[in-house]
Amino acid sequence: MISREVINYFIKEIKEWGLEAEVISAIDDKWEELLKEDDLAYQYEYVSVLSKILSNHLA
Repeated sequence: MISREVINYFIKEIKEWGLEAEVISAIDDKWEELLKEDDLAYQYEYVSVLSKILSNHLA
């Protein structure tokens, strides 16, 4: 399982962009949903998407 700290990092970075609370809440809610499913492949895919978003924003 991917550590909760990983998602917390993405949420922290995304908050700094000034996105609305609904967006941040949706990211967090989706993560919680993936944890309940206990599917590591989906968790990695989700983190991969968040990584791409973050890297595109920082580029």
